Order: sequence, then C-alpha cells, then structure tokens
Amino acid sequence: MKVDVELYPDVGRRQSSVGSMGIVAPQPYRFAADVIALRRVMWRGQFLGVQALAFVPEHLRRFVSRNDSKRVSNALCWLSVDAADKSPIVPDFLASGAIDWTFEQKAAA
Repeated sequence: MKVDVELYPDVGRRQSSVGSMGIVAPQPYRFAADVIALRRVMWRGQFLGVQALAFVPEHLRRFVSRNDSKRVSNALCWLSVDAADKSPIVPDFLASGAIDWTFEQKAAA
C-alpha cells in the first residue's frame, strides 16, 4: 500500500541555513512510500497525527541517523503521514479507532 509520507532530515547531519529572516529549518522530503503499518501518535490523550512504517528509498536513507528512534532497520522508518495524503487507507484507519494497524493483520481479517 502506498501512502504519502514526510521525511524530516536529521538536523545534526544537515545544518539549518541562516537567511535574512533568521534560522530556516530544512524542508521535509515528501514522497509516496510502500508502508507495512500505521499508528496513531498520541500525547497526553490528544491525537497528534499518523505515522507509517515505510520503506525509505536508498537515496534518502542518509538523512536518517543510525541512532534515530524512528529507525527500525536500514530500510524501514516510522515517518509522518503527509496531511495532504489522498490514499483511502488513512481515513479507514482513523475511522476504525485502532491504535495501530499492520497490513498483514488487515488482510487476514
């Protein structure tokens, strides 16, 4: 299943630039990724967003630190789902009320 995700570069590896308006954070890389799981991001009972366990293309893996807690393996990372994602799976996931979904479990159900 493809979902639009955002990869925020590790700030330690890629420095922010200083412009006329001050420090400018690096922009996220947005791409459609193959995902194997979705999870809700909650903090103090408040819904913050959705993350996807996604395959990161080889040319973007250098932007994810080896020590990053979002990194699961060399090719898999938990990434934020793009708010403009048009795939039908994200609304289905949110409507289900589940905390997390793996697509193997969904296919078996």
